[in-house]
Formats: sequence, structure tokens, C-alpha cells
Amino acid sequence: MRRCALFICVLFLGLNPPDCLSAQVPVLTLDSARAAARATHPDVRAARSRTRGARAEATVLGQLPNPTLSVDREASGVRGVGMSQVIAQVEQSLDVWGARSRRRDAAGLLADAAAVRAEAAAALAEEEVTLAFSAAVAAGWREGVAQRTLAAFDRAVRIITERLAAGDAAGLNARRLQLERTRALAELVRAQHDRHTNLVTLAALIGQPPSALTHVELRMDTLPNFTPALSLDSLSRLPAYELVALSLERQAADHGAVAAVKGRIPIPSVRLGAKWDGGTGLPDQRGLVVGVSLPLPIWNGGGATVDVARAKADVAGAQLESGQRAFASELASVWEGLHEHAAAFRALHAQIEANGSVILDAIDVAFAEGELTVTEWLDALRTNQDTASLHAELWLELVGRLARLERLTGLSLFTETL
Repeated sequence: MRRCALFICVLFLGLNPPDCLSAQVPVLTLDSARAAARATHPDVRAARSRTRGARAEATVLGQLPNPTLSVDREASGVRGVGMSQVIAQVEQSLDVWGARSRRRDAAGLLADAAAVRAEAAAALAEEEVTLAFSAAVAAGWREGVAQRTLAAFDRAVRIITERLAAGDAAGLNARRLQLERTRALAELVRAQHDRHTNLVTLAALIGQPPSALTHVELRMDTLPNFTPALSLDSLSRLPAYELVALSLERQAADHGAVAAVKGRIPIPSVRLGAKWDGGTGLPDQRGLVVGVSLPLPIWNGGGATVDVARAKADVAGAQLESGQRAFASELASVWEGLHEHAAAFRALHAQIEANGSVILDAIDVAFAEGELTVTEWLDALRTNQDTASLHAELWLELVGRLARLERLTGLSLFTETL
């Protein structure tokens, strides 16, 4: 427990020890958050525990059944003459037809499938962390835009109040600015609420208290390659976790069906032992006991066991086919969404990077100098805020699709955070 707490603490601080010990705001990187989720998420730990249990079960099924030791003693006598016999023997059933080995192989395949599902659980936890992390970052961007917009409203209200006192502005314009300022304040509160909600979700995913990330700076590569140089055909041939697990489970079901067929054949048991005979006035005698027993297949339910096993194999085959269809559909949707929206986002991002703050300053100057009416100023300010919100929305959608592509294919598509 202490080692785990220390590990999470190091992940939170994210940089180097001197920064951690200073008064700077602690940093949490996306890579550190994902590593913490992979190490501590309860679903991941449960999946790994199921894998251990499946491995142990496969080991148990691979063992021969324990031999049976039996010791019998018979004593008899008549007219003062007594006789006794002692027989000790060991009985062992033999896997002549291979039913046990088939069950062992089926259990081993299920253990392999459980291990793959454990990796899938870790990939899903990483995707959830990425979504919560990026949503909090996007909400922080919207919060910053809302704060700048609110500050612009405060300056505009001050200017319009001065003009109103000088008789150069209408009271309707002053009231309209006050109303629009309230709307801007609501946008700020909504962005702050969204950021707080996603931080709480992120904290839960990495095993921390709800308020642990309140004063932590989130850091990630905000411009990963949203269109990796991979074709849809090449991506579809990658060994997806879900499909690999379903394929292994189908193979296990096929082995189980074969084992059920072989299990209907009676399994012989071999007995080997010794006996000792003795009696009053008679010399002791010793001998060897050898025998074979064979169960009678009377109460084994006919072919019902085989029908059950074959039905399970059919179910596993249908589930594999369903998984293949779902994987192909989701992969195509994610890949096409990335290629459709990435170009628009890059163009919008370039415009914001080049003109974002300049436009807001120009709007302020133009309104202060009387070059813009209240209506024109409001339209320009809304356009600026809507554009920034659209930028955050597009970015968040692309990050989500890229995270889904990672989970579906097992690729690493987010670069290490610097």
C-alpha cells in the first residue's frame, strides 16, 4: 500500500524532483495518468486476477486424477482352524481416449483469452482516462476564453456607462450589455463545472480522492497525429484484443465439444497390488493382484452432454462473427471520422493560433474608439467565442476517436508528453 501511494505521488508530480519540491503547481501528464489507471484500476486488477484463476484451473485440469489406495482384510475359521487374507491395491484411471487432455487444452485457451481480456481492460481504462483528461483540458480552454470574454464585457460596460453619462449612448444598449455579460458569466460557470466534473472522473479512474486534481496542471500533447499513415485495410488486419479473445474462446469451445464426445467413452482403471494369505498351521502365502475396471455408461444422459458442448461451440462461433462485424464497423467509423475532421481542425487551429488574441484586442480597441456599435461588437465577440468553442469541440472529438483507435488496434498513437 505504501509503495502504491508513493507511485501515485510520483505520477502526480510528473516532472523532476526539484520542481516537485518547489512552490510550483504540480503537473500530471497524460502518460502518467494512463500508467496509474493501468496499475490501479479495479477492473484491470479484476481481469488480471481472473487470468491467474484461469491459469490455475488449467493446471488442475491437466493433472491425472489421484490414484485410489484400498486395503481389505478377510478372516474366517471353522472347527478351530482360522484363515486370513489381506489385499492392498492401488487403482488409477487412464486417459486413454484423450478427454482429459482436451479439457486441459480448452482451459489453457480460456486462460489465454482471459489474459487478452486483461490487456483489453487496461486499454479501455487508458481510453477512459484519455477522454476524461482531454475533456478537462478542453473545458479549461473554454474557461480561459470565457474569462477573457467576461473581462471584455467588463471593459465594454465601463465604456458604455461613461457614454451613457455623457449622453452619447442609449440606455437600451447599456442594459443589453449587462444582460449579455450575465450570459458570458453563465458560460464561464458552465466551463468551470465541466472541468471540475471531468477532473473528478479522472481522479476516480486513477484511484485518487475527488478533489485530488483540483489544483493540478494537466499536460498532454494537444496536437498528436490525428491521421496516422495507415490504411483501413492494414488496420483491420491488426490483432484486436476483443477478436483475439473471442477466437481463443471459440477454440476452447471446440476442444470442449471434442472432450464431451470422448468423455462418453468409458475410461478404464487399472488396479495393481499384493495379497497375503495365512492360516492356523498353514504357511503364509503372498501373491500379486492385477485388475481392470470399466464403468458402465448407463446414467450418463446419452448424448445430452455432447449437445450442450456443441451448442456452446456454436455460440462461441456466432459471438466471434458478431465481434468481427462490430470491430469492422467501429474501426471504419473511427478512421473515417478522423480523416473527415482532421483537416478542418488543422485549418481552424492555425487561424486561432495566428489571430485569436489579436482579434479580441482589435475588437476592444474598435469599440473603445467608437468604430463599432454595440450590436457589431457583440456579433464580433460571439463569433470569437463560438470559434474558440468549436475549436475545443473538434479537438475533443478527434482525441476521442484517436483514443478509440488505440483501444481497437493496440497501437500507441499519443506521443510521450514532454
